[in-house]
Amino acid sequence: MARNEFLRLQRLAARPKMERLACERALAGALREVMTELFFTNAGLLMAYIHAGQTNIIDDIVASCAERSLKPGALRYGGQAVIQADWGVAPTVSMDMELGCDDCSLYFRIIFDAGAVGVEMDSILYHGAEPAPDALLEHLTATLDQVRLGA
Repeated sequence: MARNEFLRLQRLAARPKMERLACERALAGALREVMTELFFTNAGLLMAYIHAGQTNIIDDIVASCAERSLKPGALRYGGQAVIQADWGVAPTVSMDMELGCDDCSLYFRIIFDAGAVGVEMDSILYHGAEPAPDALLEHLTATLDQVRLGA
């Protein structure tokens, strides 16, 4: 199969660790309000929706958590989540997410455990030209500014 020259996927696992961490920190900062809202969502209900495959309800929860800080439709549930639970240990929930803008889409996971929420970036899909290799963080920051309300 021929490579699509218009879509370029960049896996962040291939990037230097410090650069990945800086990108994840920038993403987490931009999504702080969203992650706070999701953290205070009833965890039992969220896990039940995940277990039952109720993606439409999870989509609505994500959209309502994002409506105060991000442009409509910018943040979407990726359709997959994992619940890790064991006896005597608080569960961990990981949800695949997509943050889309005009020139790229960011794919990442939001991870919840008993006392914290974090992000783990997976890849960036460029809809046009890729930025220079040393300009990834600058491009990501500009993208995050573009999807925020009031931008």
